[in-house]
Amino acid sequence: MKSLFILSLTVLVTLALPAAEGVRYAAGKGPGQGRQIVFLSGDEEYRSEEGFPMLAKILAAKHGFNCTVLFTLIRPTARLTRIIRPT
Repeated sequence: MKSLFILSLTVLVTLALPAAEGVRYAAGKGPGQGRQIVFLSGDEEYRSEEGFPMLAKILAAKHGFNCTVLFTLIRPTARLTRIIRPT
């Protein structure tokens, strides 16, 4: 039952947002063949908008998962919600 709920939530989130708000990586060969992983990026502190696409690409290419990375956007400008801090 729990896996059905997670699958339904994943499908809803993936289909509800336009393709411009996310990145998809097709699966290569590996043990995760036929499985889908969805990353939801929305924080500002840990820079998940940079790390999740890298992790998704590795999981797709080397482990065979279909990966989708979804981003939180600021609606009027359609920019990523990333705050650039001085170094």
